[in-house]
Amino acid sequence: MERWLKTRQDRVWSEDLAAKLEGDLTAQSHQDVLKRVVSLIVGNSVLDVGCGFGELIPYLSHVEYVGVDSSEAMLKRARTKFPKAFFLDANLYTLDFHKCDTVVAIDFLHHQPALEPAFSKLLALAEKRLIVTLWIWGRTKGQDGPRQYHGMWGEFLTWHTEKELRQKFKGLTYRVEKSIGGLWSDLYIFDV
Repeated sequence: MERWLKTRQDRVWSEDLAAKLEGDLTAQSHQDVLKRVVSLIVGNSVLDVGCGFGELIPYLSHVEYVGVDSSEAMLKRARTKFPKAFFLDANLYTLDFHKCDTVVAIDFLHHQPALEPAFSKLLALAEKRLIVTLWIWGRTKGQDGPRQYHGMWGEFLTWHTEKELRQKFKGLTYRVEKSIGGLWSDLYIFDV
């Protein structure tokens, strides 16, 4: 968490950047990912960590939704679009919240400096299921540089190999849907 805060990751997603990013999320490929994620939700409560603009909400019905994000700019837009939804301005590392049936973290873990402690915290918050996306190293041309770097807006970008993820998740019950939303992005579904 110290490294995350030292590089001001809690302030990367400014108002200007949020406005640019919000337009990108209307792409059909992103909407298809959201629909797929919603189809995998189990139970009556959803905790959406790194919820951004609350993009899951239009696809949800009959579940209690809580969105969590550390970007004030994104939460401001989410609250405007979905005034009846509940959002928390918090980061995962300091989040004190009860378990939810399903925890979702889409396009979140690749913005962390390391898989831990974020992954374990997400798993601990899930009563029945955890759904995450992870960026997979080695699937696109030109991936011969570092597996972690700062993106064009200053955000962390962290990639993992399939082999290291298999080792990390050994003993857990999960399945993978490969290349969802992009060649490099896999959807991991953990049953708790």
